[in-house]
Amino acid sequence: MLDRRQDQRYPAYLGGIITFSYQFANIDCLIRNRSQNGMRIHVYNTGIIPEYFHLAIPCRQSGHRVRVCWRRFEVMGVEIASSSDDVESNEDPPVLRRLKLLRSGNERRKRRPRGES
Repeated sequence: MLDRRQDQRYPAYLGGIITFSYQFANIDCLIRNRSQNGMRIHVYNTGIIPEYFHLAIPCRQSGHRVRVCWRRFEVMGVEIASSSDDVESNEDPPVLRRLKLLRSGNERRKRRPRGES
């Protein structure tokens, strides 16, 4: 069987917390395998988790911005995009784009005279 991984993977049994949607959504997970660039995570119903999210590992006092590479119903593989120190916010890139679009629309509305619509 061909193994496409670039790095050696190591067994792990670590609790983690998945955070997304402006940190309003938190989901507990279990990290089963870990490598230099990614992890295999067990979580109930991976379908509700976005492509990018923040993964905190409390027992290691670390966190990572990660991207989903593959997913099945209760298991998914993630790639580490950056460590928490490199991440300016824990929001998803599509959410940030939408937020910028809404803010620019609000600014345009504020500049309009009151009689116009």
